[in-house]
Amino acid sequence: MKIALLALTDRGLATALHIGENLPASAIPTYCLHEKALSAGAEIIPETISLQPFQRLGDLLPILWRDCSVLIFIMASGIVVRQIAPLIDRKDRDPAVLVLDEAGNFVIPLLSGHLGGANAWARDIAQHLQAQAVITTATDGRGITAPDEYARRFGWKVEPIDHLPVVNRLLLERGYLNVLKSDNISIDQRWLDDPHYCFRDCLRRFAKSTIGSDNPIDAKDVKDIKDIKDIKNAEDTEDTEDTEDTKDTKITGVAESFNISQETALHEFQNNPNVIIDAFPRGDTKKDCIYLIPPVLSVGVGCRRGISSNVVLDAITSVLDQIGASLKAISGLYSIDLKAEEAGLQEAAKFLGVPFQTFSADELQAVNSQENLTRSNFVKEKIGVDGVCEAASILGAHKGHLILPKTKGQGVTVAISIASSMSWGLAPETPSI
Repeated sequence: MKIALLALTDRGLATALHIGENLPASAIPTYCLHEKALSAGAEIIPETISLQPFQRLGDLLPILWRDCSVLIFIMASGIVVRQIAPLIDRKDRDPAVLVLDEAGNFVIPLLSGHLGGANAWARDIAQHLQAQAVITTATDGRGITAPDEYARRFGWKVEPIDHLPVVNRLLLERGYLNVLKSDNISIDQRWLDDPHYCFRDCLRRFAKSTIGSDNPIDAKDVKDIKDIKDIKNAEDTEDTEDTEDTKDTKITGVAESFNISQETALHEFQNNPNVIIDAFPRGDTKKDCIYLIPPVLSVGVGCRRGISSNVVLDAITSVLDQIGASLKAISGLYSIDLKAEEAGLQEAAKFLGVPFQTFSADELQAVNSQENLTRSNFVKEKIGVDGVCEAASILGAHKGHLILPKTKGQGVTVAISIASSMSWGLAPETPSI
C-alpha cells in the first residue's frame, strides 16, 4: 500500500514524519516536500526515508493520484481542493485524501471517507497526534456505520456505485436497512449486532445462460456445475435459511425499534432488500438497493506466450458474464509459474486490482490427479501437467469448488472456482478501528 505525505514547510514535514511513525507495516510511504523548504527541513530529514522534492504540486499530483491509496496533505485545505479537483473520478476509484494543518491539530478526511478509508485514517492519525478528527459524513456524525464503510472494512466492493447515496439517505431517514446475504458468507458479529441492519440468508445464485435469460443457481449445487449447460439447466431450489421463529423475531425487533407495524416491516424485509451481499449481482436493482460483492472467485488462466492483456480481460469478462458474476468478485488471477513474467497476465491483474499468483507444475498436477479435471495431451507434452487453468483456479480459491470448467478463448483458457466459505475481518490495508 503506497501512501504519500505532502508538505510545504519544514513544520509540515515534521508533522508528516510524526504521522509516519505510526503507519502500518504494509505501508510504503513517500514524503514530498516543496523544494523551498528543503534547507530548513534538512536537519530533521532521516536518511532512511524516501523524500521527493517538488516545485509545483500540480506536476506531482497526477502520478501520486494514480499510484497511491492514501494522500495526506499538510497544508491549507483550499490549496488541496483546487489541486485535486481535476483528478476526482468516482468514490470507488479515488484515493483517500486527508488534510492537516502544519501543527497537526486538525485532521480532515476530504475525499473517499468510507470506501477509501479516509475517515478511518483520520481517526487513527488524530489519536496518534492527539489531534481532532474533523469528520463531516452524516452517518458518522450520527454514530451510524454506513454500508460502504462495512464494505471497506471487509474488503468488499459496491455495485452499482451510483445507488449508494440513495441507500445511505434511506439509512439516515428510516434508521435501518434490510440485508440479504448468500448463505456461505459469514458476517462479522459486530455487524450482525448493529441495530441499523436486519439480516436474512438466501441461497439463490443468479446466472445468465448462454442465451441471455436469467436462471437461478442454488449455492449448494454450485460445486456440481461442470459446464455452461449445467448453469442453464440448473433447477430453481431457492429457499431461506431462517426458521419462521427466527424470522419473526427479527421482524418484531425491527418493528419495535423503529415504531412501524410488523406487517410493514415484514413486507419490506421480504420484498425490498437494500443491501444484497453476493458475488452474482443482477442488473435490475432498485435505486434504494446496492450489492456488496465479496472477492470469492478465483480465475485460473492458461495462455500462449505474448498474450495481450486485452485478450485476457475479454476472455475473463465473457465467462463471468455467462455465470452472472461481477468482475469485482475476483480475488485474483492464477496460473503456472512458467507464466510468472507474462506481461499480459500481469497487466490484466493490475487492471482488475487483484493479485497475480502462480503455482509450480507439481502443485497443479497434484490437483489434477485428485480432481476430475479437464486433461490436455498437448499441455501435458509442452509443460508436463494435464492442465493449468482449472487446477490454478482451485488452488487460488484455497481448494474451493470449480464452478466454471476450462473455457477456450483466442489463445487463452479460463476457469473459475468459488471459495467454499467466506468470513472477513478488517481489511488489511486500513488502520485498525
